[in-house]
Amino acid sequence: MVTNKFKILIVFFVLIATQFIHADSVTIDILKKNVEQGHARDQHALAVAYKYGKGVEQNYKEAVKWYQLASDQGYAESQYNLGVMYDQGKGVKQDKKEAMKWYHASADQGFKWAQHKLAVIYRYGKGAPQDYEKSVEFYRLAAEQGFAESQYNLGVMYDQGRGVKQDKKEAMKWYKLSADQGFSWAIKALKKAKIDNIFW
Repeated sequence: MVTNKFKILIVFFVLIATQFIHADSVTIDILKKNVEQGHARDQHALAVAYKYGKGVEQNYKEAVKWYQLASDQGYAESQYNLGVMYDQGKGVKQDKKEAMKWYHASADQGFKWAQHKLAVIYRYGKGAPQDYEKSVEFYRLAAEQGFAESQYNLGVMYDQGRGVKQDKKEAMKWYKLSADQGFSWAIKALKKAKIDNIFW
């Protein structure tokens, strides 16, 4: 038998859920008004909403449209995400060259996710010719901003002497910086180095 207390709880949770849905729709309405004024930040937020279906029906083409408008205004985060959409062929025809264009535009503004992405692309030669030196360059840019995954991978490049002169001590430095942020692969690399008695 359902008690009155339980019924009240059900009503309470339904009301809370309804408020969240209403809040989403209100937020989207505000964004749609703001984007008409050409605000890049709001254009980006609307693109994200369409990409993930938050408050609106998921629509990759609409996401690309708003990422593009924000990107054209130089909004670095949108430039990176527009690159991802071209890279993956979501909402637009897949175009690796166009993806690289937007990754570079974003990276040039210091957006660390774009810098890391370019490092990976140049390291493995997927989307651009393989170039270890460029890979190291972009790993370093992101690593210097505290991006843990780039710090670890920069350590690997020094460890293996790829794109840079092999330097185990420098490798340990970057492994440690990454491990200090809890990046598991860096922690494993440090443990292995300790077992191998490298610079300890």
